[in-house]
Amino acid sequence: MEQLLTIDQVSELLQIPKGSLYNLVNEDKIPYIKIGGRLRFKKSSIEKWIDGNEHKMQKPVRAEIP
Repeated sequence: MEQLLTIDQVSELLQIPKGSLYNLVNEDKIPYIKIGGRLRFKKSSIEKWIDGNEHKMQKPVRAEIP
């Protein structure tokens, strides 16, 4: 079975305050598991979530000069 991460570990991994992470959980914006009232996170699910939320830069449109 895959190791589960705690709220502290995910907060550190994402480099965001725990309060922000709790907000993401409450808004169902991040994958989590609740076990006995405690939050846990699959590392692989968090990595997929990060990849899915990556904003890629668009190539700048070059105006052609007539």
